[in-house]
Amino acid sequence: METLLERIRSAELQPLRSHFPAGSSVLELGGGSGFQASILCSWGCHVHSIDVATRPDPLSQRYGRQYFAVATYDGYNIPFADSSLDVVYSSHMLYHAAELDSMLAEIRRVLRPGGMAIHVLPSASWRFWTTLAHYPNLVRKLLTRPRRISDLAFAARTAHSPQNADAFPQPLPTANSPHPNSSQGLSALGFSRAKRGRLLLTVRPLGPSRDVFVEWSSFRKRRWRGAFLAAGFSDVVALRGPLFYTGHLMTPSLPFGLRSLLALGLGPASFAWTMHR
Repeated sequence: METLLERIRSAELQPLRSHFPAGSSVLELGGGSGFQASILCSWGCHVHSIDVATRPDPLSQRYGRQYFAVATYDGYNIPFADSSLDVVYSSHMLYHAAELDSMLAEIRRVLRPGGMAIHVLPSASWRFWTTLAHYPNLVRKLLTRPRRISDLAFAARTAHSPQNADAFPQPLPTANSPHPNSSQGLSALGFSRAKRGRLLLTVRPLGPSRDVFVEWSSFRKRRWRGAFLAAGFSDVVALRGPLFYTGHLMTPSLPFGLRSLLALGLGPASFAWTMHR
């Protein structure tokens, strides 16, 4: 049975199927568990998937298992020859690039002339609603699991790095280790009571932006369109994602039909950007 996150990622990928003709050579950046790479492979594509060595374990990202072999690269230099690929695809990855211009140049380099790049990216509305949901989510965690507040684990783990702060909740550690969401767990990590409180209350960005307000601005369509055009891509189109959700997934049982309706009124959680070299 697919996890909720797998269902979401599958729903975001399915409308893009016509962009992945059978027999095309596809590179997935930020493959992680390889879940979407396995779908692309089932469509008859010749798929390669790469990610950085420090990527999280699939289970910690709410994937059921490792679905497809994912090779390791340095996060900067794509290990493929010039003009060697038909499609380069990424899902919720590109905003992590520390040097976006260089990454886009690398993507363009490995695409054949006329090749397509497809990037699924969080929307500005996702950032807005995820920020608003931060405190209700903390209250929910306090009420349902005292001393075990999932978002605090992210705050503790990202005290010196802003990445992944509002990603999906992590599984609990073993019973023999202090939980990082508990006062005991954070004390073991060297956090004072005051700092634990600040980490608990702070809404942290998902990517390398210095705060969520800067990140909200960086997730706007105008910014992404400008970056893709400046990198030399043409036919840049933003396709609305099919679903509404926040980074906290506070209502995991919400039907996907209702999520689709909410996406029309509250804004989609993602956009799929398509473009040609």
